[in-house]
Amino acid sequence: MNAQNEASTAERGLPLILRNMKKAFGKNITGPIRQQEREFKASTKPIFLDDIAKFLAVRGVTKLQGITTWRKKEEIALAYHFIFSHGKKGLDSSLSIIAFILPKQDQEIPSLQKIFPIARMYEEDIRKKFQIRFTLE
Repeated sequence: MNAQNEASTAERGLPLILRNMKKAFGKNITGPIRQQEREFKASTKPIFLDDIAKFLAVRGVTKLQGITTWRKKEEIALAYHFIFSHGKKGLDSSLSIIAFILPKQDQEIPSLQKIFPIARMYEEDIRKKFQIRFTLE
């Protein structure tokens, strides 16, 4: 099986919302992949976080479960954890979108609080601990 067939086979196992997200963002997103049953992960650059959040919100994703942050060598990783329902039974599933940023003075990334108001609480904590500024556009 060639790489293209393997990728399309893997994508068929994903919920429709995640297959459509991959189509919409193409090379700007890596994944999504299934971590465990009903748990998915993808990664992107910070500049696409706002657009991905809007994409998810328009498709009925209303829950941002949290944002976790950690240092990884020279980078800072931000993981946004969303809850979405899918399938005939509407089972809750989780999607983590991870973005890696290089620590720089005056580092800015888009805030998600206009789309997911709970983000404000997480972003404030991250700002204090990692000196990352979240911009409202």
